[in-house]
Amino acid sequence: MNMTEVVHALLTPPPIRVRTLGRMPPAAADLVQLPTSSGASSRGSHQLACARECPLRFAFRYHLRLRPRVEPPFRLAGTLAHTHLAYHYAEQLDDPSDWYLTQTLDEALAQDGAGNPTALREAAEVAEAYKHRWAGEPLRPHSVEDEYRATIGELDPDGPDPELDDEYISCKTDLVAGINGDDWVVDHKTQAGDHRTGRLRHWRDDGEFRINWQVLVNLMIIRKRVGPIRGFVINRVKRVAPFDFDRHPLPIPALAYQHAPRAARNYVRAELAIKKQIAAGDKPEAVYSACYGRYGHCDYVDVCAASSREEQTEILETQFLEG
Repeated sequence: MNMTEVVHALLTPPPIRVRTLGRMPPAAADLVQLPTSSGASSRGSHQLACARECPLRFAFRYHLRLRPRVEPPFRLAGTLAHTHLAYHYAEQLDDPSDWYLTQTLDEALAQDGAGNPTALREAAEVAEAYKHRWAGEPLRPHSVEDEYRATIGELDPDGPDPELDDEYISCKTDLVAGINGDDWVVDHKTQAGDHRTGRLRHWRDDGEFRINWQVLVNLMIIRKRVGPIRGFVINRVKRVAPFDFDRHPLPIPALAYQHAPRAARNYVRAELAIKKQIAAGDKPEAVYSACYGRYGHCDYVDVCAASSREEQTEILETQFLEG
């Protein structure tokens, strides 16, 4: 079965099945054999949230690993800026991670930015401006782009459904770093900024990071694995000229942080239910209220909005890659 046929199986409603003294086993032709695992090595905050927001999007992104052939410009710019910052801090480590030793910065940029010379040039410019702005800074990296894992049982001992205790969740954080004697988790956020002022938008403590699922997950896992962590810092980078940079430690809402381990257990339960549904040959639910969000439309909105199977086939073959 090719990838288009597999995806169509996810989009096709399950056949009507007759019920007599119980659920009759469907005919072999009614079942579609899908891969039982995406092969992904992580189960991070975005993946868990996706399972709750839209099961069909989860199936596309994390089960079949379908990604757009062409990244939106803002996403590519963010990726390239993150790559520059990762190498900038990794080269300061006494014992760099394997990824730093196996691929040079130029190789990573060529891979991510192939065919986009303007985006590559702009990313190099923002990286140089960043280094100038933070020259002599007190931040000292301990780990860069490393993945940390913890089991549900470690994070939420004595929770319901003990069969979930051995399931793990993970986070891959931009930096764990020492700043003025304390250790912090640092996350780079690239932004377009305010076109009226040419600066980053005014920071608000009651803004988008007032309560943030990624922040809660990263903190609870890294504290379990690393030890005392003071908190979480948002490292903002304006990705277009004139460049601007700032950093903000986040106030962590205590009750939400205390509940996060139980929420993670519930999210994992939802993810496993979707995988079970796929394995049974059923279609995961599409949640159309999730088609548009703060950063625009879902990557798969054209597939769901198609008027025919033929149109879906064309979209899948021309707009997406596996891997």
